[in-house]
Amino acid sequence: TAGTMSIEQHSGSDKTFHIACGTLNMKSDTYIYQNSTDTNIFKITGDLVIDASKTFTTFYDDGSNNYGSKVEVTGDVTLNGTLNAYSAKNAKPMDFGSFKIASGATYTATSNITTINGGFHNHGTFTPNKGTIEMGGTGSVVNALPPKLKINNEGVVNFDGTNDYINISGFNLNTVLSGDDIT
Repeated sequence: TAGTMSIEQHSGSDKTFHIACGTLNMKSDTYIYQNSTDTNIFKITGDLVIDASKTFTTFYDDGSNNYGSKVEVTGDVTLNGTLNAYSAKNAKPMDFGSFKIASGATYTATSNITTINGGFHNHGTFTPNKGTIEMGGTGSVVNALPPKLKINNEGVVNFDGTNDYINISGFNLNTVLSGDDIT
């Protein structure tokens, strides 16, 4: 379908717009708008595919308002276009089954939490915006390189592709291991 799809929810609504389907294919630019700090939810029970050259924006910015909406997808999210989930004033979490960012696609993450309950494959552009990726369920992480990754709300795992490491706040390896304990 040509054109733009928009969903607008107003102050005090705290509502869920729910679509149950096998796969929702976004073939037009789409945005979700709410004009308050409420938590309106766009929920898809099924898979979501965002077509190449199409943009799905989870907030509306008119210069003075910039309020995000939460997106929940129970199935797989395949991003071939752009998913812009960054809201400067009212960041909301994103919840996905598995998440694949295809080559040439872009995910501009929420500065809140993106929860992925399956695999996370990044072959495109991932902009973290100081947000956190939380992994749950099962699945592989391929080229994801998230700057922050929480597992069971413990520590932060950092990946750069060549020098992977775990950074646990307040943990000093030198005070735990000494002498013959270090191998």
